[in-house]
Amino acid sequence: MDDLRFGSTIRSVRIRKRLTQEDVSKLASVSRGTVSRIERGHLDQVRLASIRAVAKALDVRVDLVPRWRGGDLDRLLNARHSALHEQVARSLQERPDWLVAPEVSFAIYAERGVIDILAWHAKRQMILVIELKTDIVDLNELLGTLDRKRRLAWKVARERGWAVRERT
Repeated sequence: MDDLRFGSTIRSVRIRKRLTQEDVSKLASVSRGTVSRIERGHLDQVRLASIRAVAKALDVRVDLVPRWRGGDLDRLLNARHSALHEQVARSLQERPDWLVAPEVSFAIYAERGVIDILAWHAKRQMILVIELKTDIVDLNELLGTLDRKRRLAWKVARERGWAVRERT
């Protein structure tokens, strides 16, 4: 979420709750000017603690999500995820007739992502999509992500040269 959208969200919630900037500033123990700067999207001029205080006063959750150009930073930092990935991939590769592809990235139209493990069983005409998690932070996001990957898995598998028929 960009700074302007964040600010607009804070302002909209404040108005919905029928609070003035002064009311919020008192609830959050910050100046009215700080509330104003946040609402205008000037977040670089405000301490993170003040942003969190204003959000908390409005019952708004603030999540900081670091992004990195190299992919999902959580995986880089999460050794448990890597160990789980290795164990599941190794177990699946030991099973006869399965082709296994770890960390399969895709970009189909505007949808992008990485499938943790994509597997294909040609005899059974079966695709297996595995999404590995050591911690579930947001169940709705997880289900949405998994649904998108399930919908697109057959296209991703065909791009890999697997003889997959489209399923509806």
